[in-house]
Amino acid sequence: MIEALESSGLQKVVFFWSPEEGGSATDGAAVVFPLMSAVVVRDGADGEPEYEVFDGNFLKAGGGHASLSDMQRVLDKAEGLRFGKAEFGCAVLPFTSHLTPSYAVAKMLDPKLVLHHFSPVTRPSFFKVRPDAMTEKELASI
Repeated sequence: MIEALESSGLQKVVFFWSPEEGGSATDGAAVVFPLMSAVVVRDGADGEPEYEVFDGNFLKAGGGHASLSDMQRVLDKAEGLRFGKAEFGCAVLPFTSHLTPSYAVAKMLDPKLVLHHFSPVTRPSFFKVRPDAMTEKELASI
């Protein structure tokens, strides 16, 4: 994920919180659901956008502080991106494992989703969208 955010062809990244339940066997056990999902849009070789979805095994919640610190490193990197390159959805996004890749991307980039620019100022708002509404500090304390 960090490599994707550092790529020169990055157009944007959109982060979403993952649900706490409702996954499938391919998402793993509920105790290790990913903390969040993301879609990265990059310049493709043929001039068309290239998409990469991070979900499933990405940032497992069951890893405790290791998963949280990994997620925080990703968010720290996103804070350093130029304005408009990092966004977050204001809703929890269902798991994409049961979707085709093209439908998963379409769902994550749906213009009906309310997206907010991700920055140091809006980072606390991103945490308020979590299903349990825990702040980053509260999450780090468990």
